[in-house]
Amino acid sequence: MMIEERWRVLGGLLRSPPATALARCRVLDLGTGGGGELEHLVGLGADPRNCCGVDLLPERVDEARRRLPGIEFRVGDAGSLDFPDRCFDLVLISTVLSSVLDPATRVRIAAEVSRIVAGGGAIVWYDMRHRSPWNRKVRPVSRAEIRRLFPGFRPRLRTTTLLPPLARRLGPATPVLYRLLAALPPLRSHLAGLLVKEPKAPG
Repeated sequence: MMIEERWRVLGGLLRSPPATALARCRVLDLGTGGGGELEHLVGLGADPRNCCGVDLLPERVDEARRRLPGIEFRVGDAGSLDFPDRCFDLVLISTVLSSVLDPATRVRIAAEVSRIVAGGGAIVWYDMRHRSPWNRKVRPVSRAEIRRLFPGFRPRLRTTTLLPPLARRLGPATPVLYRLLAALPPLRSHLAGLLVKEPKAPG
């Protein structure tokens, strides 16, 4: 239900301006893992021939290649991407920066992403906004930090995703209770949406 909710939000935004004509968009999934996010984008209309996924771990790239053989996947470092400037219309960043604890590394990754997004293109964003007391290996990314990391981008973000520790305890009542509880903004743990690059923005 978390995944369905997230892609309901993102799908609605991707079907509205300025992110129309998804089939013609050049798409990069940064931190692609097993390729699940790209699979959702293809389901929304992205052309696999225009898509690429990058992950630091070779075994995850191998998994993505088996899952989506029609898409190019590469092993690479998000802080040093081997792509030309402004070569993608959409860059997906799903729970990437929250797993980067070092502020300087976050800045470097954000700069690389900003560099490869074309003017008028967008970052497809999904990441946590609340600190997790159960996982010290992640750190949330606030709206204020997003604005600092991506100057020249106009955010269109919404809160989403019921707090995972709560959602996991709903049991058989999940289909009913998840939607009721997720309707309460304080219980939403993540931000999802688009960061739209101004046509004349640097990078």
